[in-house]
Amino acid sequence: MTRPCAFEEALYQLKLGKSVARTHWLDEDWSYVFLVPKAAAQIPHKHSNGYPASAGIWMKLANDTIMPWIPSTQDLLTDDWHVVNQPVRQDQLVNQGKTP
Repeated sequence: MTRPCAFEEALYQLKLGKSVARTHWLDEDWSYVFLVPKAAAQIPHKHSNGYPASAGIWMKLANDTIMPWIPSTQDLLTDDWHVVNQPVRQDQLVNQGKTP
């Protein structure tokens, strides 16, 4: 695990293509967030009923569900973010005929 950082640094790391997570996410269930850049947003998402994923920040849950994520005020103000080595492969974003 990397040293903890503020959300500003986590956001910078997201823009560099890294995945980030809060300390308690890693302790509880290994959830993390990642950025879908605008160029990659044309890839259908497995939970989008075949429609392209939206550009933005997405969360991957421990059960492999991938969903849009909006940070809470607490997420924005905390200093317990870590860069994690959990890249989301493009095939995880492709519609696999599953529904949420």
